[in-house]
Amino acid sequence: VEEEEEANPITITTTSSIRRRTTQRNKKNPREEVVVFFNEFHHRQQQPSCSLQALCVCPNATLPFGKATGSLLYHPTNQSADIGEGKGAYFNGAKCSASSTASSLLQQRNPTCDIRHYQGGQWACHHMWPLLDADQEIPWTDQPLVLRHKYRFWVQPYTEDYHTPVVLGESVGSVLLIGSPWEYDVPKCAQQQQQQQVPPGCKYDVATKTWIHTITGTVMGKKHPFVSLNNHCHAPTCLSTAVYACFPKNNATYSLEDCNASTGQLICESKPVYGHTGNTTIATKFEEAGFIAIPACIWADGLDLDGIPLHIVKTSNATEGHYGEMSGGQPWVIY
Repeated sequence: VEEEEEANPITITTTSSIRRRTTQRNKKNPREEVVVFFNEFHHRQQQPSCSLQALCVCPNATLPFGKATGSLLYHPTNQSADIGEGKGAYFNGAKCSASSTASSLLQQRNPTCDIRHYQGGQWACHHMWPLLDADQEIPWTDQPLVLRHKYRFWVQPYTEDYHTPVVLGESVGSVLLIGSPWEYDVPKCAQQQQQQQVPPGCKYDVATKTWIHTITGTVMGKKHPFVSLNNHCHAPTCLSTAVYACFPKNNATYSLEDCNASTGQLICESKPVYGHTGNTTIATKFEEAGFIAIPACIWADGLDLDGIPLHIVKTSNATEGHYGEMSGGQPWVIY
């Protein structure tokens, strides 16, 4: 973890929760090593030996969960194919929303919220960073990986007096985001149940014999009518994303806190459709082996959600754990 300081950043490597030390090159004199003591858990009567040659990092109080700052620093191996360098995105101490209404991730103490607990995901992925153990050999260095993409486009010529232009909702603030941002961890619920530590959000479904993990969040609809909504999530853990709109009733409006799956009206629910399983829910063109479709919700005339609380419920298969799962509704809107 690299702590950010404008004048002189210092990299600190720790391996346990007791008094420990590491060496770091002096940035003013690269040939000189500086000894760093990290005494976060030191006893009051066991003060560290600090000096000009031994820098000490002794925080007065441990930061609350989700408040730690810093970046993941890439450490290349001695393999010639390993040319990764640099650091990941900066954790600013507010990766997850502090509002339990906006997202339940911080309340659930999801590991993605805090750099001290981060397990993996998009903030640990950069160009040319092999995601392997340090002692693992980077495979296929002489065999470039070939990816094949297959696209289908249905096109209709644009007619100005008939068609209405739309824009991606992310660009105008209409994204329905309860990830942090986007990503979060799906815990392996069964394993932690055996340890009598079932994480918040976990529930066992007897009918399917599947552990299900649920996160929720509520946001306020913007002034841009929805034309379509694609609820972004990942295979193989994604089960469903449901969006409920709490429209006014009897001249009374709902607050964000009062909007939920019971008080709201279901306006969109997305469930993955797996090809080559006989499922023709949306179209036979997706009936291909290895193909997964996430159907979008469509409103031909646009759906006005301005000032309407929107409650999102995202469920995932938590029989196995999964890092970097995502939850975010990507609408196309009239702007």
